[in-house]
Amino acid sequence: MTSKLPVYRDATQTKLDWEAHRTASFEDRMQALRPYLTGYVEEKFTDFRSNSSPEKNEASYLGTVGEIEFLERQVFENKQMVEVLEDDRNEYIKPGIIVSNPDFRVGQEIYEVKAMKSTSGKSAVLGQLEKANSQIRNSGYDTPTYTNDQQPQGIASLQIIGKELKLSLAEISNAITKKCSPTQCRSLKEIQVYHENELILKFARDEKDRMVEVLINRVTLNQIGPKEDILIKKLSQITPQQLNRLTCKFALVEKNGDQYICVHKNDRDNPSLKQLLGIDKDHTRQTKSPSYESQMER
Repeated sequence: MTSKLPVYRDATQTKLDWEAHRTASFEDRMQALRPYLTGYVEEKFTDFRSNSSPEKNEASYLGTVGEIEFLERQVFENKQMVEVLEDDRNEYIKPGIIVSNPDFRVGQEIYEVKAMKSTSGKSAVLGQLEKANSQIRNSGYDTPTYTNDQQPQGIASLQIIGKELKLSLAEISNAITKKCSPTQCRSLKEIQVYHENELILKFARDEKDRMVEVLINRVTLNQIGPKEDILIKKLSQITPQQLNRLTCKFALVEKNGDQYICVHKNDRDNPSLKQLLGIDKDHTRQTKSPSYESQMER
């Protein structure tokens, strides 16, 4: 039977129906991906098939699920071709150190995918970061950026699988930023954390080489829409962690030392925005938020 994958939840084909994909067989999912993959595809698919049963080896099965869903997200949601990197290189990168084998290349960037159960604790997060850093550092691949001592840098994609998170987002964020200090895990330039295929946290190194949390939905003012469609509200003592809970696109602007958040008028009733600003349902019905132009002209 011909696979009907991919299956989308939206007309613009940017959000996969993950329930439909997870009920499909590994084989159907692999065949749907095949036209969009280059490199060592057959070798990777052989590994997927050998790790298709959780009863045989749960950790390997979880890793396979994480890699397949990473590929589906890159190919079907992000519309990217993916190069599958060789997994069986055995040469020495330097005396006493065998070359490591990260998973994929998307564009020019190297990705190492790590999966963990949602019931895992902080030690699991730290362990996966260490493994991902080692895989990229000792790969010997050419990468767009390098550490100060010329080690390759890449991106770790942490896939958390399971409905209920044991750790809070703050606990995950603190663990990552402390572990990936300017002197540790330096081959990780960026970290993406997905829970059930939703991006929940993102990190990147700043100009001082610190790993800092990135605002996932922050965009430029022009990306929100015409100024007449933009609503604006003054912010006070809002942390990056709170802004990262927003599920709508937003921009930040400053005037006279004050910071303002700007959103599209269609997102006025977004639950995460209401929670951030402390606005209840009745209040939004009675009060009209000022437009960008009226607020900035004051």
